Amino acid sequence: HSFARLQTVQPGFAADSLLTFRLSLPPARYTSFAQGDRFFDGLSTALKGSPVVHSVAAIHAMPFSGNGGSRSFDIEGREARRPEDQTEEQLRIVSDGYFAAMQIPIRTGREFTTRDTLDAPRVAVINEAFAHKHFPAGSAIGARITFSNSEPHWYEIVGIVGNVKHRALDAGDRPELYVPYKQPLFDNWTVRPMYVVVRTISDPLAAVTLVRHEIAELDADQPIADVRTIEDRI
Repeated sequence: HSFARLQTVQPGFAADSLLTFRLSLPPARYTSFAQGDRFFDGLSTALKGSPVVHSVAAIHAMPFSGNGGSRSFDIEGREARRPEDQTEEQLRIVSDGYFAAMQIPIRTGREFTTRDTLDAPRVAVINEAFAHKHFPAGSAIGARITFSNSEPHWYEIVGIVGNVKHRALDAGDRPELYVPYKQPLFDNWTVRPMYVVVRTISDPLAAVTLVRHEIAELDADQPIADVRTIEDRI
């Protein structure tokens, strides 16, 4: 009965037709963030050009991958907490179009776009659980947060999205912060391993050959790992 109930739990995104894989660019060859950024842009453009691909996006910690992470932060206008009193919430670093590719609903505001680059004002998206916990009295849209007290980069909240089950279907909804991977948290930010999600028109496993081909076109020595559908991960 418990297993049957779990099968009715929605993960917060559309799990069908999603191929995922992990891509870790070697720092010895990709020595700057800009180099890694060009690789991901090239791969995304190539895959989107295929008639069997609907959309492409990336995230540093894929739901149901077993990976994740949290960071402390401060909200502008509120008293900064002492280090021992810092609040940490789940942090996700994603590409533009991630919420559309995963079909995570936008409750209010907007998601990240190609305009959210390092030269643009920094932005963030939060989930409903984060909004309810940290902004119970009103809208979070327009509020700003920072992850550093010494030389803070302020991220303006521009959207609120639905909650996503990240580790298990029977887990409660946890507050989550999303920031664009093109707006690094720190000035010395380097290329990070990313999970790429490819939403396909039909069977997602049929796109594995296409993915390997396009990656080889960009870098013949670049491997990929953990190639699985989201349904398999769940």
